[in-house]
Amino acid sequence: MANETLAQYQEEFGTNFDLGFDLNEYPDLVDKSYRHDVAPSFYFNVDGQYFTLWVDYLEPTEREYSEAKRYTILKAYNDDENGINIVNESEPAVFETESVDELKDKLNEMLEPLPSLTL
Repeated sequence: MANETLAQYQEEFGTNFDLGFDLNEYPDLVDKSYRHDVAPSFYFNVDGQYFTLWVDYLEPTEREYSEAKRYTILKAYNDDENGINIVNESEPAVFETESVDELKDKLNEMLEPLPSLTL
């Protein structure tokens, strides 16, 4: 289908890049992938705190750092008053894993809306 719109990560890293999960299941993830980065990235906001999810290649030999985990979540901040320029903080990773199931559990935990309080 020639008219099919590609996700930004697909435009930057190719249509065959496999995230390992369906991006449509996580509408809070905003694609900020850029071809000069080592892998696709997505930002999201939880109660005013920004985070970046990096999704590296499935095969460790294709990664810039083969010892890096496939999925990494880092704290981030907005570095632009006029828009969104999400920059990773220089802190240890919030979460790292090779497992897509563990990633999904973590995203579901982080993005789950807080229960509303009723009196």
